[in-house]
Amino acid sequence: MATPQYAEDKEKEERGGAVASSSPWFLKIGSKVRVMVDPGMQAKAFPGQKRIGFVADGVWAIKCFTTEGYRHFYNEYQR
Repeated sequence: MATPQYAEDKEKEERGGAVASSSPWFLKIGSKVRVMVDPGMQAKAFPGQKRIGFVADGVWAIKCFTTEGYRHFYNEYQR
């Protein structure tokens, strides 16, 4: 089981560049998924299943164990 997380583009920061407030955000899940959060993800929510599907070098889905976990993840995605 991997925990999804959102992160700013730290690679730019590590190279000595400043990260602007409008810098891209990435969804990272384990070591297999790292995708920029934008409309290209084609994220689709399935609230009844507590699942979110998206595209990132293939089709992926995040299945949340609880309704609260689903809501938290989806609210973070919407921000």
